[in-house]
Amino acid sequence: MPHLTLSKRFEFCAAHRLYNEDWSKEKNIEYYGAESFSPGHGHNYTLHTLFTGPMDPRTGMVKELSQVKTFVNKQLLDHVDHYFLNEFPEFKKIVPTTEAFCAYLFAKAQPLFTQNGLRLEACHLIEHPEKTVWYPENLYSPYQNEDHSHTFYLIASHSLYNPSLTPEENKDCFGKCTRFHGHNFTLTFTTLGPITPYLSRIEAILAPLQYRSLCESIPMPSCENVIDYFWKKSAEIMPLTMIKLCETPSNTFILRKS
Repeated sequence: MPHLTLSKRFEFCAAHRLYNEDWSKEKNIEYYGAESFSPGHGHNYTLHTLFTGPMDPRTGMVKELSQVKTFVNKQLLDHVDHYFLNEFPEFKKIVPTTEAFCAYLFAKAQPLFTQNGLRLEACHLIEHPEKTVWYPENLYSPYQNEDHSHTFYLIASHSLYNPSLTPEENKDCFGKCTRFHGHNFTLTFTTLGPITPYLSRIEAILAPLQYRSLCESIPMPSCENVIDYFWKKSAEIMPLTMIKLCETPSNTFILRKS
């Protein structure tokens, strides 16, 4: 059975200084360079939280992602956004490197996801384009072979509505997604070997859905159900190892071979 992981992206700002109080100023400069300079510097951080959970049969979703956004922002990121990390008790004896900060965020976020019936698998923290950290592990690393992956674009519409629920229940479950809307979806397929021989077959799977309503082909077309649809269609004809579906830059769904 494939393994479904969801990813929610967050953005925030914070400052830090990389300076080990047990070292001399010269050694800190040698080790951390300009990042050791007083009083500190800042970054526009991007955080991806990757998590799993049981599918709700009423909605075809693991969790409405706006709910994840709410509890992560209110209970975690509001307490680090526009703060100086060196002042946190956790970083009085530990230098707040990107690695240490990512581990801190994971430790703080993990119980929040558990309280909401979810399992946090990893945090991916991007300090800037050339400095990113995963904790505890990079979930994509087994699949990062350019020859084995290809990204396709799907331009389609959908709405999320369960006729067995009341209008109020649908609004609670799906929010504004009950309205007919659409996306420029990106779908990245990854195969066990080079993907080139399978490109035309994938295009043939996507073609009937281009510029159409997903509701015509996929019952309750949540992104969880959409990515499952493509997995079942493509796994029959190729040695598939992963599909990554991006609905928006903030909402990503990953289906991996177990």
